[in-house]
Amino acid sequence: MRPDQLADFRVPSDAHLHPDGKRVAFVVKQMDLDEDTYVSSIWLWDGTEGRMLTSGKADSTPRWSPDGNVLAFLRKGPGEKDRPQLALLPIGGGEADVVTDFELGVSDVSWSPDGASILLQVAEYVDGIEDDDERARAPRKISHPAFRFDNLGWLSDKRSHLWILDTASQETRQVTSGDYSESGASWSPDGSTISFMSARGDDRWVNPLGSVYTVPAAGGEAKQVTPSGQWDWAGFGPDGSLYVIGLATERFKLAAGPLQRLAPDGSLTRITDLDRSLRPGHPPGILAGPRFLADGSIHCLLEDQGMQIEAPANRFDNPDLVNAVDVDPGHSRLIFVRSAGLRIFEFPFFQIPLVIVDDPDATLLGFAFPDVNQGARRGSGSFSSFRNKAPDTGILLG
Repeated sequence: MRPDQLADFRVPSDAHLHPDGKRVAFVVKQMDLDEDTYVSSIWLWDGTEGRMLTSGKADSTPRWSPDGNVLAFLRKGPGEKDRPQLALLPIGGGEADVVTDFELGVSDVSWSPDGASILLQVAEYVDGIEDDDERARAPRKISHPAFRFDNLGWLSDKRSHLWILDTASQETRQVTSGDYSESGASWSPDGSTISFMSARGDDRWVNPLGSVYTVPAAGGEAKQVTPSGQWDWAGFGPDGSLYVIGLATERFKLAAGPLQRLAPDGSLTRITDLDRSLRPGHPPGILAGPRFLADGSIHCLLEDQGMQIEAPANRFDNPDLVNAVDVDPGHSRLIFVRSAGLRIFEFPFFQIPLVIVDDPDATLLGFAFPDVNQGARRGSGSFSSFRNKAPDTGILLG
């Protein structure tokens, strides 16, 4: 393999099923060696082949509207100070329209069940400084240990809150505020309630614990619904019940958090009893959490020997990295991204196809790209049937 061939690698992620259960929007990232950066765009699998859907240099997080007519996604402009903003693309025709202009951008997107609103996770400054130049000159007062993080920069002067965009008027309103950050937000099936996780204890900077909260989508005070603990995910099931992954504790524990159902009275019913972690992996967000199917089963990602596999049934001969699980509105089809590990000269190479599953015994479809795999193939459970050899490399690409 030659260094210039690094730009030929295209890595799919964040697959999201269209409401029709056939089309799939997903992100493809590859290197731009000339610009010394990564480029990501959104592709569409139409049931026959994959094609590029957006032409931005940093497009991500595709999310279909409930009626399937609009694709929401995040687009980052070309400028050094540009931040990801919400864009809406009409699938019937037309250009993508960037509809937000938050100073620090948007980091997550989720449609309301009726498609009238979009939930956004937005960061904001809390240092009281209005001008970036003044902020760069001003001394930083660090009052807690969690003040900086890789790829995120300074955290001491930022908080992340929830906003809602009205899709008709394209106006936004803030849902949460305060000297806290919120994450992992999820809509209830009727669209009346939003759940999220937040660490609000006085010792939150040194004790990495938090709680699950709910807040009315129309506005109001947030309500704490779980005790303090290690909560890794929270979301609603199809019947409106709130589920969580984690455990209640006053101190950090090296323990695997189970999937639990939260009753209206605050009691928790354990759904799983595993010695493996169900903590959603990467990329984080709504597509990393449990998915509910029509037969009553709940499909999760669990970590086993350093790899994430699908549970309750691993559908492959060998467990490899799986992420970004999504399910169609009928709760009958799953799609996820799975990597096939190949060791070449002692180094692990991961080539990642998209896989769709109709039911527990169904055929798997490998979704590939033009000029990499020469189209998609059907397989019968063995992942080797999806592999083709790339010219001049000797590396098998999934």
